[in-house]
Amino acid sequence: MQRGIQLIVDGTDPELVRDILETDLAYIEDRHRNGKAIFDAMTAYAPAFGMIGTLIGLVLMLRTLDKPSTIGPAMAGGSYHHFVRRCDRQLGHRSYRY
Repeated sequence: MQRGIQLIVDGTDPELVRDILETDLAYIEDRHRNGKAIFDAMTAYAPAFGMIGTLIGLVLMLRTLDKPSTIGPAMAGGSYHHFVRRCDRQLGHRSYRY
């Protein structure tokens, strides 16, 4: 908006102002589309990272079954990642399927 007003105040031809602003708008839309693609990819990969965290916690828990004092923290890690995955799905982040 500021650029358009500055061009008009400077006496630039209205058609040229329109072309410049349309070009600027096209660049902004493209930049926002690229940023959205990053977040879409993060949403698509998030469940896999949650599953990996759950599996790591499970493996740590099973690895220490002979030491009862270490089962709790390992179980907490696996349960936490599973809980986060479930909450994420319940909150409506459903761009992925189980």
